[in-house]
Amino acid sequence: MIVIDHLHFAYPDGRLALRDVSLRIGRGETAGLVGPNGAGKSTLLLHLNGLLGLPRQAGSICVDGLMLSEESLPEVRRRVGLVFQDPDDQLFSTTVEEDVSFGPQQLDLTPGEVGARVAKALAAVQLSGFQQRIPHHLSLGEKKRVCLAGVLACQPAVLLFDEPTADFDPRGRREFIELCRSLPATKLIASHDLEMILALCTRVFVLDAGLLVASGATHEILGDEPLMLAHGLEKPHSLFHRHPHGPMPEGHH
Repeated sequence: MIVIDHLHFAYPDGRLALRDVSLRIGRGETAGLVGPNGAGKSTLLLHLNGLLGLPRQAGSICVDGLMLSEESLPEVRRRVGLVFQDPDDQLFSTTVEEDVSFGPQQLDLTPGEVGARVAKALAAVQLSGFQQRIPHHLSLGEKKRVCLAGVLACQPAVLLFDEPTADFDPRGRREFIELCRSLPATKLIASHDLEMILALCTRVFVLDAGLLVASGATHEILGDEPLMLAHGLEKPHSLFHRHPHGPMPEGHH
């Protein structure tokens, strides 16, 4: 579903954000993306629907069989939904209904179809009845769920999450994990919440200073304490109570 080959990216100020990153994510898979601050996680997510433009320095990106290019960019953006870390970067309308309906309205749907998608998306994130609420008067958790509803209303094949559980209370976090588990789309989740990554992701990629330094089965990668410490992370507490899962997979270095 997602194929990235030798992606290299530097920001205009010269800061190198991604260095020769290659990875594959299968259709329907839920994968995690972890690493310290400044590792390049958000930059990688932004590349997957062209928000930083097309790969310029080197590399290629293919999503759902479409190579990212000027011609394919509108269709790729229809198939890839991104939920930002800060919901205030994503919310801009005066009511929840207007915000959630904005995406579907760009898809040549009838007003009835748009309304049905909005209602279904709000129900999915447990915000039914919030249509006329003012987004900026909502709690942080509610704002994040409105952002997710806006993405779900477009019915993307790929969902990208940037720190989705940041600042959630425990109940909100549990609800997000259950919601995410129920979504059929291919998912890539970038987060410092390693327990959440452990709960949702079958595979994980470790980025540090723009380099993909490890990838493999989630329990094995996150359970490697020397690896975690070497890259500014910590072994999840829950893994200290598990039995070892055997040797590290190939490709771990």
